[in-house]
Amino acid sequence: MEALSYALAALARKRHTRAQLEQKLHRRQYDENTIDFVLAYCQERKYLDDYEFALIWIEDRIRLKPMGRWRLKQELSRKGVAMDLIEKALDELLPLEQELILAKQVLKGCMTKMSDGQTVTCKVFNYLARRGFSKQLIYQAAFELGLILCKNDQT
Repeated sequence: MEALSYALAALARKRHTRAQLEQKLHRRQYDENTIDFVLAYCQERKYLDDYEFALIWIEDRIRLKPMGRWRLKQELSRKGVAMDLIEKALDELLPLEQELILAKQVLKGCMTKMSDGQTVTCKVFNYLARRGFSKQLIYQAAFELGLILCKNDQT
């Protein structure tokens, strides 16, 4: 079956979510029954597992490009992973304490101090917010590092 060969070749090259593989098969204009069969076949044999995909994705992002829960949720959701699987994977790999440690690491890495040496610019606050860290977590990380965030941020 051509569709199955195509799907297995795609999965051999790179991990995909169920939604991504389904989209690839639709672009190839396979009929709905064939697509359902291929997806079921791949899932039964664990070639296709959205939870495993989420775990690996989160581990890689934390290690290579640290970011907060919100941004990780957003990225995985865009890839078609169900929100309950995303939450489960995040709870396993990125509990609040771990996210705080990660925020402090990112904050240390991009810190720019003002003339008094204790105030972190709004740019750094906004950078962390764009990386998916919550406002509360950013303030907590800055406080634990003995830094004062700018007063006029509106994020």
